Amino acid sequence: ILITLYNEHGVVFPREFTYYSFIDENSILVALEIPVYVINKFDFKSFKYINFYTNYYFNTSEFTSLTTPIGIDHKAGIVRNNVDKVAFQTFISNREQNGGKSIVYVNGYYTDNVNLQIPDDSYVEVIYDQSIISREEYKIDDLKIFTSSLDDKVKYLLHRPKVIDYIQYKDDNTLFVKTNGNLVNKGLYLYTHLPYMHRNVTDKDYSLSTLETNNLADYLSTITTGSIQDKYVVLYTRKTTSPPVSYASTKFNELYKLDLEIEANVLLNNGYNITELRAETLENSQYFKLASTKANLITPKLATDALGYNGVTYYLCNTPNLSVNNNVNVPIGYKRASIAFEYNSSGILTGYHASTGDVYTCIETDTKTVNFIYGYIPSSYQGLYKSDDTVTLRHNEYVVSMAVFDNIISNKRVTDWEDITNSSMYSVDGNVLQFNLDPSYRAKITYIDEVNIYSRDIELEDGLLYFPIEVKEDRGDGLQLYPAEVPYSNIDIYLNGYRLTYGLDFFVNFPYVNIVTKMYYNYNDPIQKLVVACYGAEVDKTKINKREIKGFVNQGVLLRNHTYDVLDDKVYNCFVGGKLYDKANIITAENDTTIRLSAPLNGKPYVFTEPFISIYDLTSEQTVPHINKNDSTNRKISELYDIVNPEPSIDEFMVISNHHYLFSPIVSLIINDMKSGVIPATMYTNPYDDSTILTLLNDVRYKRILDLDPIKYLDESSLQNIVKIDPVIEPNGTVVVNLFQYRFLDRIVKIITNNKPENILLSGYIIMNKMA
Repeated sequence: ILITLYNEHGVVFPREFTYYSFIDENSILVALEIPVYVINKFDFKSFKYINFYTNYYFNTSEFTSLTTPIGIDHKAGIVRNNVDKVAFQTFISNREQNGGKSIVYVNGYYTDNVNLQIPDDSYVEVIYDQSIISREEYKIDDLKIFTSSLDDKVKYLLHRPKVIDYIQYKDDNTLFVKTNGNLVNKGLYLYTHLPYMHRNVTDKDYSLSTLETNNLADYLSTITTGSIQDKYVVLYTRKTTSPPVSYASTKFNELYKLDLEIEANVLLNNGYNITELRAETLENSQYFKLASTKANLITPKLATDALGYNGVTYYLCNTPNLSVNNNVNVPIGYKRASIAFEYNSSGILTGYHASTGDVYTCIETDTKTVNFIYGYIPSSYQGLYKSDDTVTLRHNEYVVSMAVFDNIISNKRVTDWEDITNSSMYSVDGNVLQFNLDPSYRAKITYIDEVNIYSRDIELEDGLLYFPIEVKEDRGDGLQLYPAEVPYSNIDIYLNGYRLTYGLDFFVNFPYVNIVTKMYYNYNDPIQKLVVACYGAEVDKTKINKREIKGFVNQGVLLRNHTYDVLDDKVYNCFVGGKLYDKANIITAENDTTIRLSAPLNGKPYVFTEPFISIYDLTSEQTVPHINKNDSTNRKISELYDIVNPEPSIDEFMVISNHHYLFSPIVSLIINDMKSGVIPATMYTNPYDDSTILTLLNDVRYKRILDLDPIKYLDESSLQNIVKIDPVIEPNGTVVVNLFQYRFLDRIVKIITNNKPENILLSGYIIMNKMA
């Protein structure tokens, strides 16, 4: 234990003459011995403050395994002459060869070292501390200031380089204010008994009250020379047992990536206005409140606010997970009811199964990786509720939505869903919910822990892979399958084990899905294997899968999108070409600018998926507010990096092994309808013009398919270089039409491609036969 007895001016009393005794559990008696020479050199009646410090590092195996574990040593006494001073120098040299540093006091004043210029007959005290890892100096005139919102005081920011990759908590520091440039510098102990005096701003940066710091510097000037501005702050930092810097709501892991000068400007709101990363915000963060709270007083809310959504899910719910001897150690967040998705060594989905408990035993063969989704598959998702229905709640985290229906018999919805969670449209007493709606409304409760995951076989129908997402509910006619009503935040679709990319391989007009990819179609089997995984709640169907990041591998690198993507603390999966990839093997533009013209993955689609993960059962906190807060901070960090460290522009030319082939559902449907007679021959054999075709395309049957056709969504650059849209899902040269049908199709293609028929090339895929 280091005990420092000091006065209001920061002069330190000799430890040699300081005694203490425990009186009872809560009291310590302190006594001072006052030799004559102490009376002459110290105003002993002024020493009214005391600091106790102990470092648990000295109890660790790291310390005890040192070659020479000394810990703390102490030498003190009057130096009568240079021989005595050299003895102190030798003591310091012998100790510091084992690491650590020494702190020197002369007559109670801090000084840099023991040198021969120290006046004879001075009282010298040396504290050697093997845990001290750094000593730094900061000129007061160079320190920047900010206004603390926590303490409502102006403070200096001690902004410093990263010394160690661990939390450097303020209590492990010792600080002084001192002169500089003198033969024997003089300094004062910068006391911390005032709670606002010294605080953490980050894991490595600190705040100091300008008033108290300046008062010490001013007092030092009166007993030496100079002014406040030419004094220095000295900081000693100790090695501690604090954990490594964690992922938390403070986003220090992103802040520390910045150039040191830019980092300081962000903290000080100097040209970069990111409130979440300003010094006054971080100093007042829940992160440091958590760090200073006794373990038995930590609440779930404090911990959740301190870590944030990304931190909680990263440490408790990180997935995918590798299979070892056919078993997977289940992350804490999935030990509750969850679904385990198994992938083989090629990254292809082979099956999914319910999971609960500490260890998941793989069921499929050749399972390399397991990805968990929180939740269970219920036997029924319940139906729609009327205006005054009473509901016994199944779970405490849910989304309540309402919409207008034409009447309560037909259940036909006439408006979009509206999120009314936590509104006055219902009341909750315990686990009983009572609706209070207008009679024209029906309501739906979506439980976060209920996922909609199912398999089905699908085959081409009318030349399409078009189907609704279904749920099993009782809507007044018993338990039946219905098209789903309320959208989900995440919709994952697998075709023959390959994970499809939303907005490329498939499109959604909820609840209807249109699969348009040809890459994973099994031509040897008319039946295709489909897995649909829906989870999370989102009433706005335009926001489905909004958290995904997708693109095409460019020069062997992912995420060349001219946007800084915050990934380090996220739970995410990465699929390339429909296959799950090990995160350790992913190269992203955030940390790699190498050009790889002929990389084997060039041109393949990738998608980073960020699943919705409920944290309610883990923290008793509602998930969505924490997600929204986290997303807001991430957006600002991304915007900052796009300014200070923009992604370099590269030559877009690259060699790709193959195009990514899709097909046009609208062209395929029209071909099918012409050949089956749904579209009468008179439509394309009699004279017609563009208005005839536009009228056809606006028919309900075709408009719903055209609205989900890739030609309406893919950019021109992709269509020219990477993606090809074929008119049909069948292989080349397998669809035969007659001359009239071909001309009709040619005109349709020109209209839907805005007169760029090369974007859906009929030649080679459609065979023209006059007799067809």
